Amino acid sequence: MHIQQKLTLIQNCGKMLFDETAIQKSILTMANQINQDLKGETIILLCILNGGLYTAYPLSRALKIHHQLECIKASRYQNNTSGAAPIIEHSTINFQNKTVLLVDDCIDQGVTLQAISQHCQDQGASKVLTAVLLNKTHLRPKNVPSPNYYSLISDTQHFVYGHGLDIHGYLRNLPNIFSIPGPMVHKIMSPATKT
Repeated sequence: MHIQQKLTLIQNCGKMLFDETAIQKSILTMANQINQDLKGETIILLCILNGGLYTAYPLSRALKIHHQLECIKASRYQNNTSGAAPIIEHSTINFQNKTVLLVDDCIDQGVTLQAISQHCQDQGASKVLTAVLLNKTHLRPKNVPSPNYYSLISDTQHFVYGHGLDIHGYLRNLPNIFSIPGPMVHKIMSPATKT
Protein backbone atom coordinates (compact mmCIF):
# COMPACT_ATOMS: atom_id res chain seq x y z
CA MET A 1 0.00 0.00 0.00
CA HIS A 2 1.38 3.43 -0.94
CA ILE A 3 1.67 6.25 1.61
CA GLN A 4 -1.22 8.15 0.00
CA GLN A 5 -3.48 5.11 0.47
CA LYS A 6 -2.37 4.70 4.07
CA LEU A 7 -3.08 8.33 4.89
CA THR A 8 -6.49 8.17 3.20
CA LEU A 9 -7.31 5.07 5.25
CA ILE A 10 -6.30 6.86 8.47
CA GLN A 11 -8.48 9.85 7.54
CA ASN A 12 -11.43 7.56 6.76
CA CYS A 13 -11.06 5.81 10.14
CA GLY A 14 -10.52 8.97 12.21
CA LYS A 15 -13.15 10.47 14.50
CA MET A 16 -13.37 14.27 14.73
CA LEU A 17 -12.68 15.61 18.23
CA PHE A 18 -12.68 19.37 17.53
CA ASP A 19 -13.66 21.33 14.43
CA GLU A 20 -11.83 24.38 13.08
CA THR A 21 -14.35 26.85 14.52
CA ALA A 22 -13.99 25.44 18.04
CA ILE A 23 -10.19 25.43 17.68
CA GLN A 24 -9.98 29.07 16.56
CA LYS A 25 -12.41 30.19 19.28
CA SER A 26 -10.40 28.37 21.94
CA ILE A 27 -7.13 29.95 20.76
CA LEU A 28 -8.72 33.41 21.06
CA THR A 29 -9.91 32.58 24.57
CA MET A 30 -6.39 31.45 25.49
CA ALA A 31 -4.92 34.67 23.98
CA ASN A 32 -7.32 36.81 26.02
CA GLN A 33 -6.21 35.08 29.22
CA ILE A 34 -2.53 35.56 28.33
CA ASN A 35 -3.16 39.24 27.50
CA GLN A 36 -4.74 39.70 30.92
CA ASP A 37 -2.10 37.75 32.87
CA LEU A 38 0.96 39.24 31.14
CA LYS A 39 -0.32 42.77 30.58
CA GLY A 40 2.54 45.24 30.41
CA GLU A 41 5.17 42.54 29.87
CA THR A 42 7.35 42.02 26.82
CA ILE A 43 7.86 38.33 26.14
CA ILE A 44 9.42 35.81 23.80
CA LEU A 45 6.73 33.69 22.17
CA LEU A 46 8.71 30.52 21.47
CA CYS A 47 7.09 28.23 18.92
CA ILE A 48 8.11 24.57 19.12
CA LEU A 49 8.50 23.28 15.58
CA ASN A 50 6.86 21.73 13.69
CA GLY A 51 3.45 21.24 15.25
CA GLY A 52 3.46 24.45 17.27
CA LEU A 53 3.29 26.57 14.11
CA TYR A 54 -0.43 26.00 13.74
CA THR A 55 -1.10 27.38 17.22
CA ALA A 56 1.66 30.01 17.45
CA TYR A 57 0.58 31.97 14.36
CA PRO A 58 -3.06 32.64 15.35
CA LEU A 59 -2.03 33.09 18.98
CA SER A 60 0.60 35.68 18.03
CA ARG A 61 -1.94 37.63 15.98
CA ALA A 62 -4.40 37.66 18.90
CA LEU A 63 -1.89 38.81 21.52
CA LYS A 64 -2.01 42.48 22.49
CA ILE A 65 1.18 42.30 24.54
CA HIS A 66 4.53 43.05 22.91
CA HIS A 67 6.39 39.90 21.95
CA GLN A 68 9.16 38.51 19.81
CA LEU A 69 8.17 35.42 17.85
CA GLU A 70 10.96 32.85 17.77
CA CYS A 71 11.12 29.14 16.91
CA ILE A 72 12.97 26.19 18.34
CA LYS A 73 13.18 22.66 16.97
CA ALA A 74 12.77 19.81 19.41
CA SER A 75 11.28 16.40 18.93
CA ARG A 76 10.99 13.06 20.64
CA TYR A 77 9.20 11.40 17.78
CA GLN A 78 11.26 12.08 14.62
CA ASN A 79 8.18 11.21 12.49
CA ASN A 80 7.44 8.07 14.52
CA THR A 81 4.58 7.41 16.94
CA SER A 82 6.76 6.85 20.01
CA GLY A 83 9.81 8.71 21.15
CA ALA A 84 12.83 8.85 23.40
CA ALA A 85 14.54 11.81 25.06
CA PRO A 86 13.91 15.11 23.23
CA ILE A 87 16.53 16.40 20.84
CA ILE A 88 16.81 20.20 21.05
CA GLU A 89 18.54 21.81 18.10
CA HIS A 90 21.06 24.57 18.78
CA SER A 91 19.41 27.91 19.44
CA THR A 92 20.92 31.40 19.24
CA ILE A 93 17.99 33.08 21.00
CA ASN A 94 18.91 35.35 23.91
CA PHE A 95 16.73 34.22 26.84
CA GLN A 96 18.63 36.19 29.49
CA ASN A 97 16.19 37.79 31.99
CA LYS A 98 13.24 37.26 29.60
CA THR A 99 9.76 35.86 30.10
CA VAL A 100 9.33 32.98 27.65
CA LEU A 101 5.99 31.55 26.55
CA LEU A 102 6.48 28.12 24.98
CA VAL A 103 3.83 27.26 22.37
CA ASP A 104 3.20 23.72 21.17
CA ASP A 105 0.43 21.71 19.56
CA CYS A 106 -0.10 19.20 22.36
CA ILE A 107 1.09 18.05 25.75
CA ASP A 108 0.68 14.41 26.65
CA GLN A 109 3.54 13.07 28.79
CA GLY A 110 5.12 16.54 28.99
CA VAL A 111 8.68 15.38 28.28
CA THR A 112 9.40 17.78 25.40
CA LEU A 113 7.93 20.83 27.13
CA GLN A 114 9.85 20.06 30.33
CA ALA A 115 13.12 19.70 28.40
CA ILE A 116 12.68 22.97 26.49
CA SER A 117 11.55 24.80 29.62
CA GLN A 118 14.70 23.62 31.38
CA HIS A 119 16.79 24.67 28.35
CA CYS A 120 15.33 28.20 28.52
CA GLN A 121 15.97 28.42 32.27
CA ASP A 122 19.53 27.18 31.78
CA GLN A 123 19.98 29.98 29.23
CA GLY A 124 18.90 32.60 31.79
CA ALA A 125 15.15 33.03 31.24
CA SER A 126 13.55 34.72 34.25
CA LYS A 127 10.21 32.95 33.76
CA VAL A 128 9.01 30.15 31.46
CA LEU A 129 5.32 29.57 30.80
CA THR A 130 3.63 27.03 28.53
CA ALA A 131 0.71 27.31 26.13
CA VAL A 132 -0.61 24.36 24.15
CA LEU A 133 -3.52 23.78 21.82
CA LEU A 134 -4.44 20.35 23.20
CA ASN A 135 -3.99 19.31 26.82
CA LYS A 136 -4.02 15.51 26.52
CA THR A 137 -4.26 14.24 30.07
CA HIS A 138 -4.36 10.45 29.69
CA LEU A 139 -0.60 9.67 29.67
CA ARG A 140 0.71 12.44 31.89
CA PRO A 141 2.58 11.36 35.02
CA LYS A 142 1.29 13.00 38.20
CA ASN A 143 4.60 14.83 38.77
CA VAL A 144 4.36 16.68 35.43
CA PRO A 145 2.46 19.96 35.78
CA SER A 146 -0.34 20.98 33.46
CA PRO A 147 0.48 23.76 31.00
CA ASN A 148 -0.11 27.33 32.16
CA TYR A 149 -2.45 27.92 29.22
CA TYR A 150 -4.31 25.50 26.99
CA SER A 151 -7.18 25.73 24.54
CA LEU A 152 -8.70 22.27 24.46
CA ILE A 153 -8.63 19.28 26.77
CA SER A 154 -8.99 15.60 25.97
CA ASP A 155 -8.56 12.37 27.91
CA THR A 156 -8.53 10.22 24.77
CA GLN A 157 -6.13 7.29 24.74
CA HIS A 158 -5.97 7.44 20.95
CA PHE A 159 -3.55 9.15 18.61
CA VAL A 160 -4.64 12.62 17.56
CA TYR A 161 -3.90 14.38 14.29
CA GLY A 162 -4.74 17.55 12.40
CA HIS A 163 -4.19 21.26 13.08
CA GLY A 164 -0.47 20.79 13.75
CA LEU A 165 -0.65 17.27 15.21
CA ASP A 166 0.83 14.64 12.94
CA ILE A 167 1.05 10.95 12.25
CA HIS A 168 4.51 10.10 10.86
CA GLY A 169 4.95 13.75 9.79
CA TYR A 170 1.70 13.85 7.80
CA LEU A 171 -1.82 15.26 8.28
CA ARG A 172 -0.74 18.37 10.26
CA ASN A 173 -2.43 20.54 7.67
CA LEU A 174 -5.99 19.35 8.36
CA PRO A 175 -8.09 22.15 9.87
CA ASN A 176 -9.85 19.89 12.42
CA ILE A 177 -8.46 17.58 15.12
CA PHE A 178 -9.20 13.86 14.81
CA SER A 179 -8.48 10.76 16.89
CA ILE A 180 -7.72 7.20 15.84
CA PRO A 181 -6.86 4.13 17.95
CA GLY A 182 -3.11 3.53 18.26
CA PRO A 183 -3.18 -0.14 17.18
CA MET A 184 -4.97 0.90 13.99
CA VAL A 185 -2.28 3.50 13.22
CA HIS A 186 0.50 0.94 13.79
CA LYS A 187 -1.23 -1.58 11.52
CA ILE A 188 -1.88 0.92 8.72
CA MET A 189 1.55 2.59 8.86
CA SER A 190 3.48 -0.65 9.33
CA PRO A 191 6.73 -0.72 7.30
CA ALA A 192 5.81 -4.27 6.31
CA THR A 193 3.50 -2.63 3.76
CA LYS A 194 5.45 -0.91 0.99
CA THR A 195 5.18 2.84 0.74
